[in-house]
Amino acid sequence: GFFILATLYNGAGSVDDFEVVDCNQHGAAIVHQRRETLIGRRFSGLYRDDTFSRVMEVLRIAVERGAWDGELEFQPEGSTDSRWMQLKAVRSDSKLAITLRDISESKAHVAALEHRGNHDALTGLPNRHWLQWYLPQAIERARENRQTLALLFIDLDGFKAANDTMGHAAGDELLRH
Repeated sequence: GFFILATLYNGAGSVDDFEVVDCNQHGAAIVHQRRETLIGRRFSGLYRDDTFSRVMEVLRIAVERGAWDGELEFQPEGSTDSRWMQLKAVRSDSKLAITLRDISESKAHVAALEHRGNHDALTGLPNRHWLQWYLPQAIERARENRQTLALLFIDLDGFKAANDTMGHAAGDELLRH
């Protein structure tokens, strides 16, 4: 999606909001609006307060530095779905040219791969790789915050016998429980 936003300043000369000067159809669809209804609207009316705050911070940086490029989580006003966007903003005079690309699917794919890499496929519990990565950090955080930390280790005696006599499906069910 593509947007052109005019910068709106408050009485103190700080960036207060943005007004949509133009956008393409894809941009309008990203915010669940029609292009015609977006032109002239203030940016603050397009997103929930928490999303608006994050996006405004980024857009203020773009106004100040001349550009910003990165990833942001968006949640349009009146919507419960959240989407990740690659946002690039470039300043030209008092306007910002913004391109948005939905990267939600790739973010979800990466999260699923990370989950698979860090959790046991059978039980869904964190695996050894996760433990080796997370435990040292958890110990350090507990030490810094003067908190206690507990680690539970369970060893199933005779599991091989249960697997051999009742079959692997029964053994898998036992492990899940």
